[in-house]
Amino acid sequence: MPIVGIADCAARDNADGKNKSPYGPGGIYHEKQVGSLCALHCVNNLLQKPAYDDGFFRMVAMELDSAERRLLGGDNLDFGNARMDGFYNVQVVQEVLRKGNTRSGVPKLDMLPISSEAAKECKIDRVKETAFILNKNEHWFSLRRIGAEWFDLNSCLPNPAHYTPGDLDFHIRDAVREGYSVFLVRGTFPKCELEEEHNHKKLLEAVQGCGRPGQTYSLFAGSGQTLSSGGGAAQPTAAAAAPPASNDAAALRAARLARFGGGGGPAPASPEAAPAPPTAAPAPAAAVPAAPAPPAVPEGNPALEQLVSMGFDREQSKNALEAAKGNVEQAAELLLSS
Repeated sequence: MPIVGIADCAARDNADGKNKSPYGPGGIYHEKQVGSLCALHCVNNLLQKPAYDDGFFRMVAMELDSAERRLLGGDNLDFGNARMDGFYNVQVVQEVLRKGNTRSGVPKLDMLPISSEAAKECKIDRVKETAFILNKNEHWFSLRRIGAEWFDLNSCLPNPAHYTPGDLDFHIRDAVREGYSVFLVRGTFPKCELEEEHNHKKLLEAVQGCGRPGQTYSLFAGSGQTLSSGGGAAQPTAAAAAPPASNDAAALRAARLARFGGGGGPAPASPEAAPAPPTAAPAPAAAVPAAPAPPAVPEGNPALEQLVSMGFDREQSKNALEAAKGNVEQAAELLLSS
């Protein structure tokens, strides 16, 4: 499917996004195209807030122009790193992200080019990535993971588009075939509004409103959320909710399984005083049968295939599904935290 660009946007009636809300379904941040400001929209949509304005981009472009003139001995540049209509080249976008913006609470981020071959073959662990930027000629747009859900935040779209991991792979390969350059954006991303604990249902609304009306759950960075569940998994008990005393990986995993009802450690000793010793030796206690092992996950299991399609390792997905008693959202949570 061809990627929507500035020419397509300009051909639509009422295409100017100047007076349109920058918020989409569920409150997802999505600036619409204004003039040739797609680089600005691309970065703000990626960060899920109006972190930068045209003045900041223009200041960075002028700094780059000055540095290049010094290197060239004062020779004139063509139009420099920016045009008067608001188009900015790759150096400006990279430098804006590299600088960060403390006033907007945006840390420094790296924008790294991916070879076309790696992009075509999807040699990228998308589960561990947060954002991509794509560029062709005069158009920039971003792909962003929010929780564990991917969105196409192209400013020339009337609404963002939700992508499954398989969709994401196809879209990146398709973009490369159309001549787009692909960049990875890495660093410590500020948590966006839809990633806050109290906004799980808003994320689901975004998924449904961005092309998945029939989907009843969202893969949040924490746990899966459904509209009928009242907030996802049952509320943990105080003991299960308490953080583990150490950072040991086994302890973290055990605590997480306990939170999902998969068993925690033995019950704590009662604080009551111990009873007086018996006068006669008690009868030996009956042996307690061991808890049955969780059923193995067979090949072809729909839940297993769903996790594999998301990019998780097949054997690890089997183990996670067994630990989560077949619950896909909880299994994804275990895989993301392992």
